[in-house]
Amino acid sequence: MRRPVLLLAENDPLIALDLRLQLEDARWQVHDVVPGELAECCRQQRPDGILLNFNSHGPSDGMALARALKTQFNLPVLLITGARLKDLLASSDFTPDIPVLYKPFTPCQLQQCLSPWRSVTE
Repeated sequence: MRRPVLLLAENDPLIALDLRLQLEDARWQVHDVVPGELAECCRQQRPDGILLNFNSHGPSDGMALARALKTQFNLPVLLITGARLKDLLASSDFTPDIPVLYKPFTPCQLQQCLSPWRSVTE
């Protein structure tokens, strides 16, 4: 059985490392990507999903990028953020169909968000 592939765009190196280790322990294949390269990586690697930091390019760009990637590649996107809900709602690009995982989160919460993605790949 193949390991599902995730693209990870997290601007904090320590959080990215922690996420990578958690995901790899849970049998995901993880590729670290800078947000500006996500579209090209989606074309080349055909991932099963994307984890994207909401503040990767500024307060609204993470939401806009998530929506564009979801639409263009028909991929699930999970926004991860330390921002507050009111900050996300203030984004002109806010869309309620992009799930959000708020920092700090537990490994269990992360896996709950990703479990629907895994069932599609198995």
